Amino acid sequence: PGSVNNDEFWAVNGLNKRIDVNSDYVILAMRDFFWTNDKAYLEEMWPSIKNTLDYVLEKRDSDGDLQPDVNLRNSYDNVPIYGFSAYVNTKWLAAITSAVSGAKILGDSAAEKKYTEVLEKGKELFEEKLWTGEYYRLYNNEGGKEHPGMNEGCLTDQIVGQWTNQLSGLDDIYPKARIQQALQTIMDLSYKPGFGLRNGSWPGDDFYHEVVRDPALPDYMYECDQLNIFWSGTELAFASFLIYEDMYEQALDIIKTVDNRYRKAGRYWDHQEWGGHYYRAMSAWSVINALLGLTINQEVYSFSPKVPQDNLKLFFAFPGGTAYFVRTVNGANGSIAIKVLSGQFLCKQLNYSGPGIEEEDVNVLIDNEPVQDVNKKTDVSSRSISIDFNKTTTINTGQTLQINF
Repeated sequence: PGSVNNDEFWAVNGLNKRIDVNSDYVILAMRDFFWTNDKAYLEEMWPSIKNTLDYVLEKRDSDGDLQPDVNLRNSYDNVPIYGFSAYVNTKWLAAITSAVSGAKILGDSAAEKKYTEVLEKGKELFEEKLWTGEYYRLYNNEGGKEHPGMNEGCLTDQIVGQWTNQLSGLDDIYPKARIQQALQTIMDLSYKPGFGLRNGSWPGDDFYHEVVRDPALPDYMYECDQLNIFWSGTELAFASFLIYEDMYEQALDIIKTVDNRYRKAGRYWDHQEWGGHYYRAMSAWSVINALLGLTINQEVYSFSPKVPQDNLKLFFAFPGGTAYFVRTVNGANGSIAIKVLSGQFLCKQLNYSGPGIEEEDVNVLIDNEPVQDVNKKTDVSSRSISIDFNKTTTINTGQTLQINF
């Protein structure tokens, strides 16, 4: 109850000042559009999306570089962050990427031009200010009036904006080589098999230390107590990120560690983070999408399964329903099928990459009946297929869309 701006609880805890929640709002609103392709929804949300981004540009950018400047308050509420930060700015760049796409769809050329400039400037500064050669540092506040300097912390969520982009098939924010280098460094510094993946650490930091003030340890290890622990929601989101980046075995190890930890504690259905039944652990659903290499954007479904076996059957959910993805490979021939379990699977285009594509000949069927008037593109060298239905095609509950190759 109460107003976010006036309620004492919100004000005392600074929840109404957390700069990253503006980006969260835009990412979630745009993701819902990408996944549902509901243009009326986008048109309704677009003014508030622009207002949210413009608030940051007008009120929370103190140095005119078109990027948010952090003064302590963020969703890692026990982690002091200042200046240009990996966590806040990666989400900002993801939000801006989504907004550029939204502007194009709605024909808002002024917003498209504006946000494209913000995006390109932000990507440049992210590399310049935060890249250490192995990962993106916690923050850079060189030249800042308060708390000047840099913090070399290695946050597990340092490029979480790249992960949110992947879920909707949006462009990469960072160079591919640096994405994978950063993920590997996080594993090296912050993961202990059978124990957990810390929220963050520093080079030379012990994996685990008690939360007791010790004059021999620097203050930042106490200020950043939230980095000295692990949250299953963050661990599972990171694991799905690894899967998308073809780091399957490492991801599986994290998932097993989390699963075993909660089974042993008798809290399999009640992950304890800030409190019981905490929302963040629902990031487990992203693992399901990641195993299929699944992205959804305006009824365009792209599958690039990451499970290292030819024949497989995997469950997934889509807006309004559920289905199985089935792949069968037999020598030089193969097929994929979408077996709809519930709801209606609405698809304008289906892309697939993976084993079994040895020839350019492709057949598309719904319940064993050939589908006419589709555009089919096959690239044997990259083992990929693209099926453009030229319109929204509906696969109802109990029906199967099959592609033979």
